[in-house]
Amino acid sequence: HVVFAASSVIPQGRENPDLDGRMKLYVMKGFSLREYLNLKVGLDLKPYSIREVQNRHERIAAEILEQVKPLEHMRGYLHHGYYPFFLEHANFTERLHKMMNLMIEVDVLHQNQIELKYLDRVKKLFYILGTGDTGAPNVSQLAVDVSTSRATVMNYIKYLTDANLFNLVYRRGEEFPKKPARTMLNNTSLMYALYSGKPDPLLLSETFFQNALWCQYNVEAGDRSCTFLVDDDQRFRILNEEPRRRASEVIYVRGDIESGRDQEIPLWLYGFLY
Repeated sequence: HVVFAASSVIPQGRENPDLDGRMKLYVMKGFSLREYLNLKVGLDLKPYSIREVQNRHERIAAEILEQVKPLEHMRGYLHHGYYPFFLEHANFTERLHKMMNLMIEVDVLHQNQIELKYLDRVKKLFYILGTGDTGAPNVSQLAVDVSTSRATVMNYIKYLTDANLFNLVYRRGEEFPKKPARTMLNNTSLMYALYSGKPDPLLLSETFFQNALWCQYNVEAGDRSCTFLVDDDQRFRILNEEPRRRASEVIYVRGDIESGRDQEIPLWLYGFLY
C-alpha cells in the first residue's frame, strides 16, 4: 500500500484515467467541533448521524453536557478550531494567511495552469466574495471589479471552491456552471482571517452549519421558511434567537442554546456529525 497526501484539487476518478481504479480517495476535512473538544479537553466523544441528532437530540445533548460544555468552547472553535495548526505555538492568523496564499497560488493557479500575472485578480475576487454579501454573486460587477470576463469569473469561483476556500450553495436541481444562490466561505476560521472586525454572528452560525454537513450531505439553498434544504427533504432554519413563528416541517437550529426541545436543536450539536 502507498499512502500519500495531495492537493485538495487533485483530479480523481474518471477525470484522471491513470488513477481510476488504482486509488481510494479520502477527503480529509478540518477538525469538527467534536474532534476539537476531544483534543482540547481530552475526551473520547463519538460522532452521530444527522438522523440521530434530529430524533434524539435532547438525550444526546444531555449525555455530552455531563462531560463538557460545548458552548464554552464554541467561540474558540469558530475562530481557530478548524485547522490543525492551532495546536502549534505560533500566530494562528498569520499562519492561516500564509496557507490561504499558498492555496491560491498552488491549488488554484498552478493546478489550473493560470499564469502568475493573474494572481492579483484571483486574490481580489477571493477577498470581495469572502467579505461581501453571501447571496448570489453579481458576476457582471465582479468581472468589472477584477478586470476580466464573466466566464472567467465563474471559472475562478469554481477553482476557489475546488481548493476548499468556498462552498457554493445552489437551489434544488441546479449546479455549476449556473450561478449559485449563495457563495459562502468554507469555514468560520477563514471568516475571522478575512474580516477586519468580528463577523456577523448569524453568518458565523450559517457557515458553521453548512461546513459541518457538506462532506456527508447535500446542502441546498432554502426558501422563505428555511435557510437550507438538506438531502432534498429536511428543512433547516439557522437562528441565534427564539423563532417568532414555527412551521411543523422546519427544524430550528439555534446558536444561543445549550440544549434544545422538540424542533429546536442547539447549533453546536451539528459539530458532532463526524
